[in-house]
Amino acid sequence: MAQRRGNKLAVLYLDIDRFKHINDSAGHTVEPHRVDQLELHVSASIGIVTYPGDGSSAESLLKNADAAMYPAKDCGCNSYQFFKADMNLHRLERPSRKRSAPALDLTLDLSPEYPRANKQT
Repeated sequence: MAQRRGNKLAVLYLDIDRFKHINDSAGHTVEPHRVDQLELHVSASIGIVTYPGDGSSAESLLKNADAAMYPAKDCGCNSYQFFKADMNLHRLERPSRKRSAPALDLTLDLSPEYPRANKQT
């Protein structure tokens, strides 16, 4: 519609920072700010593109907004980046962001404890 009318528009590609951690600790029924008695501090990383300057189709705009989102995450989260053409070059060089979760060294001791009888001889 923007193309037909000659309008400009912006697309914001949003990624909730550390969302996997929120889901893992609070479950999938997350509502803003509080889940059960857990207070959430939510931030987002945002990639921003504008039409027609950063793409001429929905597909190219989404791809470029996604490319802009990763440098926003690299800035430490809770930030935004406008798309620049060289971001697609860096995207090809970027290693996969999919990482396995770090291993946790946890031990759970479920041995029951019984009170000792105080025996005196």
